[in-house]
Amino acid sequence: MRGCDMLVPVEYQTVSKWVKVPKTEDVYSYSGFIQEVRAKFNLPDSTTLILKDSAGVEVDPDIFDELLKSVQVSLKAFTKESNDDQIEDLSSDASLSEASFSEASFSEWSPSRASIASSGSGSGSGSGSTIILESTKARKRQLLEGPPDSSVARDEHFYDHQSGLGYLAYRLKTVQRNSPDDAKKSKSSFQEGPKTPRPISTTVRQLSGDECKEAMSMMRHSADKKIVKEKMMATFQHRQKVVQDPATASNVLDMFPRFLDTPGLIDQDFTLLFGEELSRKFLARWPTFFKPRIISDCKNLAQSAHLTDLLLSAQKIDGGVWDSEVAGLLLLLHLLPPTSKGRKTSKQSSSDAVNRLVKFLKTGVAAFDELFKAHFAFALSYDEALLNFYTFIQTTVYGIDIGSMKESPRVKEIRARLLNTEL
Repeated sequence: MRGCDMLVPVEYQTVSKWVKVPKTEDVYSYSGFIQEVRAKFNLPDSTTLILKDSAGVEVDPDIFDELLKSVQVSLKAFTKESNDDQIEDLSSDASLSEASFSEASFSEWSPSRASIASSGSGSGSGSGSTIILESTKARKRQLLEGPPDSSVARDEHFYDHQSGLGYLAYRLKTVQRNSPDDAKKSKSSFQEGPKTPRPISTTVRQLSGDECKEAMSMMRHSADKKIVKEKMMATFQHRQKVVQDPATASNVLDMFPRFLDTPGLIDQDFTLLFGEELSRKFLARWPTFFKPRIISDCKNLAQSAHLTDLLLSAQKIDGGVWDSEVAGLLLLLHLLPPTSKGRKTSKQSSSDAVNRLVKFLKTGVAAFDELFKAHFAFALSYDEALLNFYTFIQTTVYGIDIGSMKESPRVKEIRARLLNTEL
């Protein structure tokens, strides 16, 4: 092992090899690991891999870093076609799996003899030693005959009672994460998002009581946009209380209807929250800094017709049908795709997630700037399928709540890669 990289045994079609797991900004890189797996097994760059744990649960990018840090594991990689066949095999082996589990003790069962699978894209060269592990059938037979050798179990426990860690602890944690109660808890535990109340830094005198009601009535009927903006600024503190209160939040456009016909009011509220410098960051940095790096990174992804069209559009090459700046935003969705939430929720593709974003966009990047700011002006939660996408925009592009906003390992990985890319 060199530097901070980890070596993990990976099985593909009954052959197992040690594969390096690259680490970026203290996060084990999911996409980098997939590159190493493809290179180690001489798979084409276009091969789509799927990873699952020993219970048959798919390992997504957002759990990859946490999994590797919580327990030593072995991984099993499938192509999509082989995974379909594996599902059939698992159903016929269900009774055998139950018997095998009952024979193995928690303290001696070795995760290195279980199999976990993984997916991703990209290409790269692998390094490290290569070993051949016993076949799946041989492992099942050994579990039926008796527990694994204790000398192996000492190095890799199913559960370590001293540290409280191990594969059992990991599985309990992930099962709880998918429970309905935990889903409610996770939604409320996101810190520093658009729904978080924030201090108001404006020097403009804020109105209250009858003065506030009078100002709201005046700007409702005024044709002078300057007066509207002044009164909106003076009622900002009251409006923040409205949008932060679940009982009144849905009435904000009825109380302040000038949002619907007066450009600039959303931007004005956002600026009152964060200041002029931060408010200008997206339009200042997106075209010159972030977009070209996102384009460069997306060229390493497995190509599709939709992705190719976006790349052509973002680079303003003949054949692209999207606005260049919007295409750049949609490319970011391919780097931060939606993840499935819970066992009953099907995973969405990046192209499916486009429909949750692009229908709100006009031509040009300024429209998205206003769309993002509207989340804070009205205290709106991010679309769950676009959570990683919007979190990246919030923390990395605008620089809001860096260090305090909860981020997935995938968001951290993409930020580290883009910020360290030289064009």
